[in-house]
Amino acid sequence: MTALLSKGELSRLRRSISTNMKIPVQAEKSLSNMLAISVGNFGSLIRAQLAYKCLSLHGISAGRACKLACAVEYFHLASLIFDDLPCMDNAEMRRHKPCAHIVFGEATSILGALALINRAYAILWSLFEDLPKERSHACAKLTEECIGLAGLVQGQAKDLALRNTDVSLRDVDEVARGKTAALFRLTLLLSAQIAGASQAEIHRLSRFSYTLGSMYQLLDDVKDINGTPSSSGKTPRDACLDSPNAVLSAGQPAVAARFDRLMQIAARIVATLEKRNTRWAFLRTLLGQLDVARERQFDPANLPSLAKTA
Repeated sequence: MTALLSKGELSRLRRSISTNMKIPVQAEKSLSNMLAISVGNFGSLIRAQLAYKCLSLHGISAGRACKLACAVEYFHLASLIFDDLPCMDNAEMRRHKPCAHIVFGEATSILGALALINRAYAILWSLFEDLPKERSHACAKLTEECIGLAGLVQGQAKDLALRNTDVSLRDVDEVARGKTAALFRLTLLLSAQIAGASQAEIHRLSRFSYTLGSMYQLLDDVKDINGTPSSSGKTPRDACLDSPNAVLSAGQPAVAARFDRLMQIAARIVATLEKRNTRWAFLRTLLGQLDVARERQFDPANLPSLAKTA
């Protein structure tokens, strides 16, 4: 859906994601195969593209930009592998291919996800060590916040805890802040710290990341209800599992209205960022592509009977 890079940049990014995992030759064969397939089966790479674009526009070398992009993509991949496990979503398909646990089993999938997280941390520390001490500490703290109990882990825990309960749109948004927005926040704020952005820019990017994550989750919720494995590339599970889903909680018209409000907020934040630094103007391209996706995904007349009483 989203292309922020040129074909040449995107090709370089994909090569980096495939090779930067550095799977040792002595790695157990099943684990090695699982990791090789996982890092070579690309999604939209929106987080990786954001990282690369942010750094390259601020004059950071392509090599360092690729490193950050790889790290955030490995975190994202690991979260998907965990999310698909039988103990969580029990999904069968991801990115148009069988989930890792279907092919390699749960144990190997868990170990593979841990290997991805470990590699992501190693890449990040290599980037942080070259920064001034204050910025390096800020990056380490941010990483803990976004990946740990205040971010991604917390979001998944809330998602599991709220299943089979009456969930409001606000509850769904709270889950999205952890499951989806946290990784966008990590991507944008690490990029800003590495690039030496001002505190005012970092503050606005933090607000933008929460808004962006909420919009992405709303689109994903609509796709999960309206989509099929052949169209979305993954197993729709929210209705079956009674998981937190904005469409199930409030209906598509309310979700569309919520998306439009978030888009207005995001556009205002980007306008403010542009006044401080024109390099952030590329975020308007991202919002434009999200608006196109909104027109494609939302259909107020579709499946209104699935909405619960809010």
